Amino acid sequence: MLLLLLACTTSTGPDSASAPDSGSATTDGGPLSLLTLNLHCFRLDGTDFGSNPDRFDAIATTVAAESVRVIAVQEACERTADGAAIETLAGALEDATGADWHTAWTPTHLAWEGTDEEALEGVGLLARGGALDDATALTYQSQDGLQRTALSARLPEVLGGLRVHVVHLDHADADNRVRQARESAVHALATTADDLGVLVAGDLNAPPDSSTHDAFQSMGFEVPTAALDDSGIDHVLHHRDGPLTVDGARRLFDGTDGPRVSDHPGIAVDVSPRTAPAATLTRFVAEGDLDSGHHPYLRGDTAPLSWDWGWPARQRDDGTWEVVISEWTSEEVGCKWVLDDVTWQQGPDEVATAGRDHLTSPRF
Repeated sequence: MLLLLLACTTSTGPDSASAPDSGSATTDGGPLSLLTLNLHCFRLDGTDFGSNPDRFDAIATTVAAESVRVIAVQEACERTADGAAIETLAGALEDATGADWHTAWTPTHLAWEGTDEEALEGVGLLARGGALDDATALTYQSQDGLQRTALSARLPEVLGGLRVHVVHLDHADADNRVRQARESAVHALATTADDLGVLVAGDLNAPPDSSTHDAFQSMGFEVPTAALDDSGIDHVLHHRDGPLTVDGARRLFDGTDGPRVSDHPGIAVDVSPRTAPAATLTRFVAEGDLDSGHHPYLRGDTAPLSWDWGWPARQRDDGTWEVVISEWTSEEVGCKWVLDDVTWQQGPDEVATAGRDHLTSPRF
């Protein structure tokens, strides 16, 4: 279910939000550098620092040196004694870069509950030089243990206007993690079907050779960070037909290239604009009233659809539900909606033609 963003803050600094960064992809065609980093809440074990202000200052110093303009953060925590990590980091970034940084954040769950480390954990996004737009939270349909919520927002035009989808997937249950990956892929495609200009960034809790990555790749996503470490779990993905190319990927804050600021290394990518290849998109839309709390899934006979399990639809502002698929060119596809991935749509299979919108009013 799509939820309104629960918390969104904007930091202001020396630069005007309307003044383009000299290195932005939209002003000179140069790369846009994005960093994903799991902050490990307020914990300092595994780092080279004795205080959080010192490690946030170190992050900001490296970000300035590397010309990073967008940061996706996971385990960005809040608690009374330490304040909000994302706001502290934004302040350090403004001091280090002399630029304004804007933030969006949404909570996920209470971390380290019942211990001295207890804090409200969340995921967030920081952008240099312009406000984030259309920030929304996605609380996954599939949950097991700690609640997982993703954050999606569009970058300012000065940074290329791409949508960034920040994820921190389930760490304990592989099947649950795959289901969350499927929902992330559906959401990322459906919200950018006009141009597929989207990056998925964060802690997937899964290495490249895993079913979690397979879920994204079966929907057309590529993983340029996979070559950095075949056991790495922090990644940035993009769609193969999107208006961007990833020029390079690198590890930061791993004790070799930069100090250790977390128990995770940071992963940075350089993104450049390009003329996107032609994409054939097939959109499935389900309309009609559903009981509150229920969710439609799409199954079918042609990969990435399967008769064995469904892809969770994204609810649109008008109350309809959609799944967008980019993997077919001219096929006719048999499919059915399945409520909560359990109760099948009544009647015969639907038949959809690749490259067209397919609207149906399923009965269950």
